[in-house]
Amino acid sequence: MNKNNLFLKEKEIFECIKPYVLNEVDTSTKAWRTFISKSIRHWKLYRVKMFFKKCILGTLKTVKRVNKEYNQVWSTNQYPGSKDIASSNFLLHHDKVYEVFAWGEKRVHLLMFSKLISGIKPLKYLEVGCGNGVMLMMLSLMHPEVEFVGIELTKAGVDSAKKIQALDQLPSEILDFVPGEIKDASAYKRVVFKQGNAANLLFNNNEFDMVCTSLALEQMNAVQDQAIIELSRVSKKCVAMLEPFPDFNKTNLQKAHTIGRSYLSLAVSDLAKLGLNVFAVFDKFPSKITRGAGLVLARKA
Repeated sequence: MNKNNLFLKEKEIFECIKPYVLNEVDTSTKAWRTFISKSIRHWKLYRVKMFFKKCILGTLKTVKRVNKEYNQVWSTNQYPGSKDIASSNFLLHHDKVYEVFAWGEKRVHLLMFSKLISGIKPLKYLEVGCGNGVMLMMLSLMHPEVEFVGIELTKAGVDSAKKIQALDQLPSEILDFVPGEIKDASAYKRVVFKQGNAANLLFNNNEFDMVCTSLALEQMNAVQDQAIIELSRVSKKCVAMLEPFPDFNKTNLQKAHTIGRSYLSLAVSDLAKLGLNVFAVFDKFPSKITRGAGLVLARKA
């Protein structure tokens, strides 16, 4: 397996996100600097507020609380072109900031996972924390030979996925979003969705050639160690985690936001203690100005 062939080239990233870029932001203006300063202050104050709330209520990101929050999220239409998603985001890439249509960042993520599948060639692929399953369904269109399975904590997420699967065909907004060749437009109907907890996956050891998470571990602070142990246990070839590890959040705004939101506290180097040997890391792609992310590839120790 050639690691260099697993990650996107700069040209691929540019072509993927280009249709969704609204404009490049002039970060030298006073207005932008003021916006960043206010954002940092906001998240620092938020962190203090959450600290006192945590002292009263205990761990904020319990499974129960995350389940409640994301049941509300997945009860709305979270997919490209939906009126329920934010209109745009600011993304940071190579010290430049771009305003991008919402889900523009996710299109790059989708292409990254597609390229991984092409390189690793899994027969069975599991996504843990798959939300409403739209990303898995789009991957299935490009890789119909793979058996895709999605595990989601919330009932609303699984119900939403199955509702989309019941459509005669995927909406044009979703099909247009797919960043590669659609080899089988009906493959989305074969994706299997189950409700479950990442800290206790009801699968056999080594059941999946490839196990992935995409901005899902960030919500599992209370069970992050056990969840990662479970990812390792059910994997055979590779665990791919596209997550906001502290290693990828270096700006003052990213630190204030990710710490304030109680995202992952584990560093990439900590994964070895949980039974995963990291063999490749990639972070040269656009991420939100408030939340950096990196793609970490690992095998069980």
